[in-house]
Amino acid sequence: MQSTRRAQARERSLDGLRGLALILVLLSHGWALWPTDEVKEGTPWGQALRSGNLGVTIFLVVGGYLLIDGLMRMPVEHAAGEFCRALVRRVIRIAVPVLVLLTAILAASVLDETDKTPPEATRRSVVAVATFTWNWYLQNNPLVARSDLGHLWYVSVFVQATLLLTGLFFVFRRHLWAFVVVASLMLVLVIWWRAHLAGQESDTIAMLLRTSARIDGMLWGALLAAARPWWGKLAIPPPVMALAGLLSLLVLTLTVGNSTLYYGWRGQAMALGTAAAVVGLAGLDRQWRGTRMLSVAPLAWLGQNSLTIYVWHFPLFFLVARHSTEWAWPLRTAVGLVLTCATCYILIRAVERPVAAWLRSWRWTRPRSTTSQPILESVDAR
Repeated sequence: MQSTRRAQARERSLDGLRGLALILVLLSHGWALWPTDEVKEGTPWGQALRSGNLGVTIFLVVGGYLLIDGLMRMPVEHAAGEFCRALVRRVIRIAVPVLVLLTAILAASVLDETDKTPPEATRRSVVAVATFTWNWYLQNNPLVARSDLGHLWYVSVFVQATLLLTGLFFVFRRHLWAFVVVASLMLVLVIWWRAHLAGQESDTIAMLLRTSARIDGMLWGALLAAARPWWGKLAIPPPVMALAGLLSLLVLTLTVGNSTLYYGWRGQAMALGTAAAVVGLAGLDRQWRGTRMLSVAPLAWLGQNSLTIYVWHFPLFFLVARHSTEWAWPLRTAVGLVLTCATCYILIRAVERPVAAWLRSWRWTRPRSTTSQPILESVDAR
C-alpha cells in the first residue's frame, strides 16, 4: 500500500511538471488575447511570456519517458499484436480531441462570418492535421495554412515519434542495451542535424517544424526510461537531481524565452534540465517538499488533461479575438480563458474519459494479457 502511494506521488509530480509546461504554452500564446508590445522581450517576465518552446520541450521529454516506461512494463514475450493494440490506444486517444476540434473548425468556417480563411485552405489544413502530417504541410505552405491550427505541429511530431519509438522498442525489447545504443545514436544525429540547420536556414520556424530536428526531446525521454535499471548507480540523490533540473528550467525560462538562443546549446540545456527533473522526481522513494509542490491538485490536473487543453486553447483564443476587436483586453482575456476552461472541462468529461474507458474494453484495443492490463490502464490514462 505504501509503495502504491509513493508511485502515485511520483506520477502526480510528473503530471505537475507537465502542468507547468502547459502554463508556459498558454502564456506564450496569450498574444492572441492581450497586448504584448509593452512587455520587453529581454526582461525575465518578457522571456517567461515567450517560453512556449520550453513548454513543448518538457512535453516531449516527459512524453518520451512515459511512452517507453509503459512499454517496458509489458512482458517481453508479448507478440506484436499486443504492442500494436497499445499503440492504437495511444494514437486514438490523441486523435479524438483533434478530430472533434477539426469538426468544429469546419463548422465555424461555414457559420462564422468573422472566419476569413478561404474554404480550400481550411480543407487542406484539416486534412493535414487529421493525418498527423501538419508540421510538414506548414513547412511547405506557411502562407495558406490556418493560423489558429499552427500549434498542432507538436501533435504531429509527437505521433510520428511515438510510431518510431514504439517500433524501435519492439524490435529491441529483448536487448535493452541495443535500444539504448540505437536511440543514443539517433539523438546525437538529431542534435547535429538541428545545429547544422540552425547555421544554414534563415527561417528558424520552418527548421523547428522538421520532425528530424524536433524529436530530440522524445529521444531524451525514451533514453531516460530505458536506462532506468541503471539509475541506482547515480551518485546524486534524487531530490538533488530534481531540484537541479527544476532550477535550471526556471533559469532558462527567465533568460531564453523565444529568442534565437533556443536554437543553440540552450535548447538542449532545456531538454537536459527536464531530463534531470524527471530522473529526480521518478526516482524518489518518499514524499519530498518539491514533489508536494508539483503535486498540488490544480497543477496535476492540468498535466493529466494537458492534451485536450493544448489542442483547443489556441483556436478558442483566436475565436474570442475575432469577435472582440473593440473590447478592452482584460475583458477579452477573461472571456477567452473562461471559454477555454469551460470547453475543455466539458470535453474531458464527455469525450476524453469515455473514449479512454471504451478503448480499454473494445475487442480490438483492450489488453489481451490479464497481467499487463492494470499496468497498461494506468499508463494509457496518462
